[in-house]
Amino acid sequence: MAQRKEAEKLVEIIRPYTPKHLYKYRSINSQGVKDIFIKSKVYFTDSTNFDDPFECRPILTFHKSSLKREKFLKDLTRDKFPSADKRAIKKLMRGKKHLLTDQQTLKTSYDAFIKTIGIYCLSEKKR
Repeated sequence: MAQRKEAEKLVEIIRPYTPKHLYKYRSINSQGVKDIFIKSKVYFTDSTNFDDPFECRPILTFHKSSLKREKFLKDLTRDKFPSADKRAIKKLMRGKKHLLTDQQTLKTSYDAFIKTIGIYCLSEKKR
C-alpha cells in the first residue's frame, strides 16, 4: 500500500499531465501486435536484457544504523501484513533483522526483484 502511494507520487512529479494518446510502434506482422488484438496481452521487456547494465537498476541503500534497519523491517512487515497488531509485528520480525545485513540474502533478493521489472515503451508523438 505504501509503495503504491509512493509510485503514484512519483508519477505526479514526473508526468504532471495525462497525455491524450499514447502510441506503440511495431511491425504489423509482429507477434506483439497479434497478442494485443487477439489475446488482449502486452509484452513487457525484461529489464535485465538491456544493453546498458545500469539501466533500470534501482540502487540498493544499506542503512548503517541498526535503528534505521529495524524501522525499515518494521515498515516492510506492516506493509505486508496491514491487519497485524504490534505484538504480531514483533513476532513476525523476530529473527529477521540479520537478513538486512547478510550480503548473500540481499543479493538474492535484489536479483529476484530485478526480474520482476518489465518495460513497455510508448510514445506521445505520432509518427
